[in-house]
Amino acid sequence: SLSLSLSLSFAGQALDLDSSDVALLFHVASLCLQLYQSTGNPSKLVLAHEAVQALLEESPYHVPASHLFLEISLLLRDYGACQRVAREILALDPAHALAAEVLEYLETTTSGSGVCVPLLDY
Repeated sequence: SLSLSLSLSFAGQALDLDSSDVALLFHVASLCLQLYQSTGNPSKLVLAHEAVQALLEESPYHVPASHLFLEISLLLRDYGACQRVAREILALDPAHALAAEVLEYLETTTSGSGVCVPLLDY
């Protein structure tokens, strides 16, 4: 966890120099997700979400970032974002199993209000 934190610190300094670097944003989002998974610190998950959102603003068709955004949105239980990104992934790759499963699950468990029962833990 210390090496992940140190890597994140250096990546943050690099982002101070160029906040539009897509590869760096992906690295930061991935590091933050790993830190969240190893520490349970929710602030790292929020940082991962912010980094991947910034990446997708710079590069909307970045497929690995879309996959990462789906995973992070599931963890945050942001069901609206999950549905949106799952549809975007399926438009690019109709055979994407996780996106199809998430979309099907959310569409069958949401009422017209957009309220969803708790999602399976991924």
